[in-house]
Amino acid sequence: MEDGMGNIRFTSNSSGNEASQTDYDPFGNKRYDNSIPPKYQFQEQYLDEESDMYYMRARYYDPVNGQFISRDPIDGMVNNPQTQNPYAYALNNPINLSDPSGEMAIGLCVSANLGAGIYGTCSFCIGIAKDSNSSNWGTGWQAGPIASVGGGGVAGVASGVGVTGFVTNANNFEQIAGRDTFAGGSAWAGGIDVAQDHDDPSIKTFSGGFTPGPDVTIGGVVLLPVEIHGGASYSWAFPWISQ
Repeated sequence: MEDGMGNIRFTSNSSGNEASQTDYDPFGNKRYDNSIPPKYQFQEQYLDEESDMYYMRARYYDPVNGQFISRDPIDGMVNNPQTQNPYAYALNNPINLSDPSGEMAIGLCVSANLGAGIYGTCSFCIGIAKDSNSSNWGTGWQAGPIASVGGGGVAGVASGVGVTGFVTNANNFEQIAGRDTFAGGSAWAGGIDVAQDHDDPSIKTFSGGFTPGPDVTIGGVVLLPVEIHGGASYSWAFPWISQ
């Protein structure tokens, strides 16, 4: 279980009983733990046991100093002085902000969904990602197709085909590919989804757009085009262009 800041505070065993409890200060230093904590801890980030620092994909974060140990590969904004510190974590305001990678990937998709009780979805996207392991802004870019299929359950009726977009804090195609869990909903032709990576729960993808479909009627009654759904999906990512 996590708290309002996204910190993993409690874990449970197969019987549902508490297995571990951890408390943190605002910058991620552990104040208390009563057992072996999980691998993902402060703001759902991976703690490297050898260095005792958090691996945030773009850089390593040192909670003792409250800073990253390497420079941000992206320059700060002139009109926001807090962003000018290339080592600062979350603008030195970790209670209200987080900085899971400092990078992102975006894409445009053609998506389809169908479901009544059982939900199915698929999409074909063209995505662009910036690999944060490259400190040079002109290198580390990837672009190419991304295909996804998924299934789960739905409350309501879903049916439609349309155009959607996504943004994710994954910073390369390797992190985009693989298994996710997702939840979302739609009203009339518009919908949104939130997905979480199965292997790294700190990687999240937000998608939304319009997938209009035909009205569904039962007994001459038009069902309200409102539904909520959830399930699991798998994505294949092909970086055809790498710079």
